[in-house]
Amino acid sequence: MRAIDFHVGLGLRGVKFHPSLHAFAPDEERYWPIFAACQRYGLVALFHTGTSGIGAGQPGGQGIRLDYSRPIRLDAVAAAHPDLTVVAAHFGWPWHLELVAMAVHKTNLYLDISGWSPRRVPAELIAEIRGRLSHRFLWGSDFPFLTPERCLDEITSLGLPEAVLNRLPYGNAARILGHRLGGRCRCAPGRRPRRRRRRGRGAAPGYSSTRRVIRMAWAPCGKSRRSMDSTRKRRIS
Repeated sequence: MRAIDFHVGLGLRGVKFHPSLHAFAPDEERYWPIFAACQRYGLVALFHTGTSGIGAGQPGGQGIRLDYSRPIRLDAVAAAHPDLTVVAAHFGWPWHLELVAMAVHKTNLYLDISGWSPRRVPAELIAEIRGRLSHRFLWGSDFPFLTPERCLDEITSLGLPEAVLNRLPYGNAARILGHRLGGRCRCAPGRRPRRRRRRGRGAAPGYSSTRRVIRMAWAPCGKSRRSMDSTRKRRIS
């Protein structure tokens, strides 16, 4: 509990739990005072779910138990703490449909697609990202295992509607973290940068508005316009 108080004092917005590595079952009620504290302070509770690269291919998986990170263990947590934002990292593969059922049932549960190449995300989840759960998916690269550039390029190749492209890289995360969309943060995808045209020249070929918006989603806040412009020029060339 002191660790939670320390998090709050630092101004951090969430806590990550790795049930398999920490060797605990989130649905055991003896751990719930921690989750209750997260709920009380408005902290996001992010849980590793699904398989683990750590221990993979080793005898006994180095003693790491995957069942601790099965998504269904978060169902009781989300039910008992309705004001707690629960994020299931890596979408719980191979139990991802279990997680979809939970997200449809409980509005305080979100799915994170980090750690996966977007083009390898299961088709069932892509359908949910396009449809009824488009407001409940979050993106992260899991850098350095995958670079943001690669992931964002692959996201734009999925043929997602522009509204979803605005939500997935930034909008949904901004909402649960309490960031104002369209506020001071210039990286919000809803605020498109004005296209600069040189005299006598059109916009750079092959540089679509959707790609520009989604790339802006991961540009650090406070980055100068000149720096962002030069970054865009390097990627176009």
